[in-house]
Amino acid sequence: MHLDNAYTHVDPRHLAVLQGLDAHQIPHSRRTLIEHLAGTHNLLREWGNDDAVCCAGLFHSVYGTRVFAAQCADFSKRDEICAVIGERAEALAYLFCVADRDTFFAAARSTRPVIRDAVNQMDVPVTRQVLSPLLEIEAANLVEHMPHRGGSTLRAMRWYRQAFADCRKLISAAAAAAMNDSLDRYNGEVKKQSAG
Repeated sequence: MHLDNAYTHVDPRHLAVLQGLDAHQIPHSRRTLIEHLAGTHNLLREWGNDDAVCCAGLFHSVYGTRVFAAQCADFSKRDEICAVIGERAEALAYLFCVADRDTFFAAARSTRPVIRDAVNQMDVPVTRQVLSPLLEIEAANLVEHMPHRGGSTLRAMRWYRQAFADCRKLISAAAAAAMNDSLDRYNGEVKKQSAG
């Protein structure tokens, strides 16, 4: 795989780990997983997030998720990945992978935030310092993915709009603006398809 503009801001060591996990061969919405991961990383970087959050975004689905079941790494690789990307980045990526992400939004409205670990079937108390980056990663994940996805309904898009509006104090202004712009574009495309 050659390095083009999508990978210029990605640490070559991190890219090598993802390639070693075959992320460049795993399909993801009409392209490869590594393309989606790099795009998510780049949005987080563009929005001014710190290196650990950007790196967590780069690895946000390597262990698979409830929505994207393909795993390029199982949980036994956590220590190896942590050694390369750092403890905070790996912990955020892991939580993103195992979580029922809908619980991020419920947690954002709670005075005692808890997210649901869907893999281990348990609730995990989180601080705002953990929840905020998870929401930021989810925003980047969706913004990056939206132009490539199919089949989402206007109802789902309205849900996301309200969910992100409810947690706007926990995400950056850049993430909130990008999410709204993406939802506006996506809604316009779906309405055109419905009318045509």
